[in-house]
Amino acid sequence: MNLFVNKKEDFIKAIKENQGLIFKVASIYTNNSEDRNDLSQEITYQLWKSFDTFQEKSSLSTWMYRVAMNVAIQRLKIAKRKILTVPFDEQFLDFSEVDNSAKNGHSIPSSPGKNEHSKTTNKSLTHIPIP
Repeated sequence: MNLFVNKKEDFIKAIKENQGLIFKVASIYTNNSEDRNDLSQEITYQLWKSFDTFQEKSSLSTWMYRVAMNVAIQRLKIAKRKILTVPFDEQFLDFSEVDNSAKNGHSIPSSPGKNEHSKTTNKSLTHIPIP
């Protein structure tokens, strides 16, 4: 129990002494305060998880910086893999012109279930990936 208390106190001290480093890394790799706070929290969590692995081959601040950078880079890689979607405005999904063209003798076939087709198209279009 005493070892845990010492570890916790040492960790808190290290975080307080190096909070500027954590904030700087989080600020560089994010665009807004919410993401910066999330990244700072993730960095702190990973530092806590790996605090026992610090081998004093470098200074504590150098080790913390390396952990912070690894967390930030990993989060950036994960974010790049996510497919971005943009909601599609329903006004663009008015199929009445298509149905009217078919009624006027044009070669555009009228879909039997317009509402069903619109719902399916709406659902599909709301998840179009952005390149």
